[in-house]
Amino acid sequence: MRWFVFALLLALGPSLARAEQRGFRLQPGSGAIAFRAYGMGLLPIDGAFARFSGTLTLDDTAPGFCRLELRAEAASLKMPDPAITADALGPDLLDVTRFPEFAFRGECSGGAITGPLLLHGVSRPVTLEVELADGRWIATGLMRRAEWGMGARPLLAGPQVRLQVTVAIPPGFPPHP
Repeated sequence: MRWFVFALLLALGPSLARAEQRGFRLQPGSGAIAFRAYGMGLLPIDGAFARFSGTLTLDDTAPGFCRLELRAEAASLKMPDPAITADALGPDLLDVTRFPEFAFRGECSGGAITGPLLLHGVSRPVTLEVELADGRWIATGLMRRAEWGMGARPLLAGPQVRLQVTVAIPPGFPPHP
């Protein structure tokens, strides 16, 4: 019986070694951190951050597992209209002088990732739904701005903001979540 177990471990050893957690870098070029607000409740206002870094960890043996850690420079916000960008970066909204960066760290459970979002000096939990599409891992969810102390201009920017984090996944990695 010992020979059988030993032979089985030898035979399975290489495949067991390949099954592991893998980290994918979140950085400009291989991912994105974006948002959408709705001005007057109707008009989409889009923005994305140009300077950020982080890691998405997936496990090819545990399809529901993921861990995401990210940090972004708030002043790197890019929006189509320079006047709206300046307003968003100012003291009534992101206040990048006092809060130069934001961060998120979460883990997956049941097709979503949940964890604290540190933004505008406030840390609160946020849940993002996870999907895999066209070789990209995408996490999307809503946040209520006022919960992070950014209640200014409710008509202009709306009460909620849709967040989206995208990470490129190399071909051949097993589908998740």
